Amino acid sequence: MQDTDYRNKLVVKSNRLMESKYQLSVREQKFIIFLASLIDRDTMHLKETSIKIKQVEAALKGRNDKKWGSVYDVVRDLVHSIHTKPLDIRKPDGGWTMISWFARVDADAGQGTITFEFTEYIKEQLIQLKEHFSQYRFENILALKSSYSIRIYELLKVSQFKGSVTYELSDFRQMIGASYKDENQKWVHKYEEYKIFKNRILKNAQKELKRETDIYFEIKEQREGRSVKYLTFYVFKNKKTKTSPQKELFVELNPKIEEKEYDYTMTVIEAFIKIGLKESDARKLYREGFNTIEEDEVRKEIVKKARTLDEYFFEKIDYTNFMVAKGDVTNPPGLLLTAIKQNYKSKEIEKSQKINTIRKKRVVLDKLKKINKKKLTEIARAISEKEDTVVKDLYAEDENFFEKLLEGEYPELWLGYDNSKTLAENCLTTSGTFKAKMKMKVKEKFPDKFGLIDTDIERYKKLKKEIQLM
Repeated sequence: MQDTDYRNKLVVKSNRLMESKYQLSVREQKFIIFLASLIDRDTMHLKETSIKIKQVEAALKGRNDKKWGSVYDVVRDLVHSIHTKPLDIRKPDGGWTMISWFARVDADAGQGTITFEFTEYIKEQLIQLKEHFSQYRFENILALKSSYSIRIYELLKVSQFKGSVTYELSDFRQMIGASYKDENQKWVHKYEEYKIFKNRILKNAQKELKRETDIYFEIKEQREGRSVKYLTFYVFKNKKTKTSPQKELFVELNPKIEEKEYDYTMTVIEAFIKIGLKESDARKLYREGFNTIEEDEVRKEIVKKARTLDEYFFEKIDYTNFMVAKGDVTNPPGLLLTAIKQNYKSKEIEKSQKINTIRKKRVVLDKLKKINKKKLTEIARAISEKEDTVVKDLYAEDENFFEKLLEGEYPELWLGYDNSKTLAENCLTTSGTFKAKMKMKVKEKFPDKFGLIDTDIERYKKLKKEIQLM
């Protein structure tokens, strides 16, 4: 059998398996994916699967790879290595599950075959899938030279019809194997500095996927302070050219399965239908997502403005309805489709949207300001109570504490002093200016006693400054 038969094999995996965390080399990933492609409806009833050892080499060996030597040794080393790298599947409750890949692998030199059996869990994630799965042609990952590119490709295939997907950077690093725990349970970070991580992994994957696979991506970074916190990937189908190596580009899932599987935003579908689209056409348009847009410049503009798919659709729905209301439209569905493809805009709508956005931001800011002022009051109260405790503790140690503290001064002349009380009673219970001045003297004389309160004071100053800047 020729290697091209295997290159065109369909790989079907559960999204849970696609998004699990593991660290495999390029060759190990290709080996696992190749074997996964051999499991289909015709072989799903079999406990194990056998294949000619030469066919493994034919399917996995790159066009420019050197001769492997003993294929049996290569496969044995691969299996041994993979066995030491189980999947780490995290549970919502914080727990985890460790899963091995193979139950058994047997190489028969006499027959020239390799027989493998996935563990039950892995097999469940490869066959009998009715929902939450993704698929692609084996050939798409075969020419990829980076293990990170393969993982990124699989993750993006999960979200290809959603248009975009956002990952927290630290979580994304773990998912592609760029951050992992070693045998001593210490974190190992490949390319810890984000700039290097971006150049070595993200940009390289961007080039490889664009050149070798059925999809490519653009990235929008989201920062917290000066550091990148989140990455949003916009996934687009690759355009087939005369020199393109891909044989099959961006094939949709089986419609019957897809209808049950796909997570539509029904308000968008309903708005499409109101404009005049048939329900089937509305759903198809939604599934196509950003891939309805063919021009690269328009796609880049979408990424630049960080539009989600739903935001973009609602924007074009508003545009179409606005133009229809003006009475200049004879074919609303046609205008909607063109507006989506060409990113049509209206200055009047944009002005109105800006005003609404400013108002919404102001409302959110006012609510946040109110919450922060309440926090500020609580921090101030906590600081005052802690200071009172320090003063009371010092007085408990020495009944003449306040006389010594204010020796030579006339506190009865201070604003807030009550002549009907003793000096100690005034110092312990009086509020206002007198109490503030007294505490200041205590802090000057016993600074070490207030060390634990300094953190609260810094929090207070920082929050107060933030409120002033709102």
